[in-house]
Amino acid sequence: MSQLSEEIASRSAGYLDDLKAFLSFPSISAEGRALEEASDFLMGKLRSLGFNVSKARVDGAPPLVIADLKGRSDYTLVFYNHYDVQPVDPISEWRTDPFSPTVSEGRLFARGVADDKGDLMARVHAVETLLARGEGPPISVKFVVEGEEEEGSPHLKDYVEKYGSLMKGDVCLWEGFETSTDGRPQVFLGCKGLLYVELKLSTASADLHSMYGPIAVNPAWRLVWLMAKMKDESEKVLIPGFYDDVVPPTEEELEMLARNSYDVDALRRSLGVRSFLRAGPDLELLKDLYFQPTCNIAGFSSGYSGPGSKTIVPREATVKIDFRLVPSQDPAKVLARLKEHMLSLGYGDVQVKVFGEEAPAKVSPEAPEVRRLVEAAKESYGSEVNIWPTIPATGPMAIFVNELGLPSLMPPSVPYPGSSYHAPNEHIMLSQYWKSVEFFSRAILKLAPP
Repeated sequence: MSQLSEEIASRSAGYLDDLKAFLSFPSISAEGRALEEASDFLMGKLRSLGFNVSKARVDGAPPLVIADLKGRSDYTLVFYNHYDVQPVDPISEWRTDPFSPTVSEGRLFARGVADDKGDLMARVHAVETLLARGEGPPISVKFVVEGEEEEGSPHLKDYVEKYGSLMKGDVCLWEGFETSTDGRPQVFLGCKGLLYVELKLSTASADLHSMYGPIAVNPAWRLVWLMAKMKDESEKVLIPGFYDDVVPPTEEELEMLARNSYDVDALRRSLGVRSFLRAGPDLELLKDLYFQPTCNIAGFSSGYSGPGSKTIVPREATVKIDFRLVPSQDPAKVLARLKEHMLSLGYGDVQVKVFGEEAPAKVSPEAPEVRRLVEAAKESYGSEVNIWPTIPATGPMAIFVNELGLPSLMPPSVPYPGSSYHAPNEHIMLSQYWKSVEFFSRAILKLAPP
């Protein structure tokens, strides 16, 4: 055991208490719950470590926490995280109360522990570990922590426009990502973009008896037919112009995929799925995962879904769709093409509501911070490191990269592929939490200028 890991182990009981307390706040942004309370808890913790902390505000948004701690160097590391979490539905599938953090067989169960409160607190505890040595960190550290990432960060750009001068630094470590299926730490050099929309169609003032089925418009069927015109059975998106701006992966990016260790079958098992869409070489499936844009039905609701039967023609139907976008797709362009497609097919009566628009982002693999983070990860995890050109998920990284000129990387963190984030029984392995604290401690030390 290294000296650093021993220092972390000696403080682990207090760190676990901190983490459990933070996880107990039901800070669900979709429901507007406990966002002030969670942000206040975080601010109090950071103040106790000597950070200068402020609660930034813009209209219609939960608070943004901005905190900075002066180090022995002006070189500044910015940590981006979020304190909001996903809804807990379906609550009946949870084995424990999602907001009563529970340790069982070396795992910690709670909503938000994998995404993103565990990652956030591991960073806080890394700073605390270094401060416990009796000297300030070798570099300056900032935290920028929002409360609506799980809603697509609709106000983050407003925050950057108003408070951007307080968020600047030399490099940003974005919220972290899971280890690989074989336990390797992973570094990601970008993220996909996102367009999230809700399509709603109302055709009557109330549900109708299904005897009127031969003459009444059924909104559920209308949306089903519309969905069938959005994507075909080969997974090709049928919206005209959808692929026009897609930039294919470079040779260097394809080589990154080929070099990395990744067990697709282990991923399948950890996700609990019987099969993936593509059967064939792992590399081809990874190309799809990392480089293909998507059109995904995230939810569909209409009519009666209770016990037994109820014969109706529903009055309304709703479908929620997320599009994961790749460089250089623009969510605003994709939205315009979606609306044009719907109008051309005769679906002008369907309402479109936008819940999130985020552009893709990329950072050069030649950035010097990449090498330093890889070194920190190797020393902390005791293994080689997977370096990926992007992550198949989304965050508002492009705002930091494009608006603040802040190179942003996604480092390894507390989840693993079976952590069930965004699902019931979200959890992490505590052993990985302590490795994450060690990694972030080493990252702060490695990023210090010579």
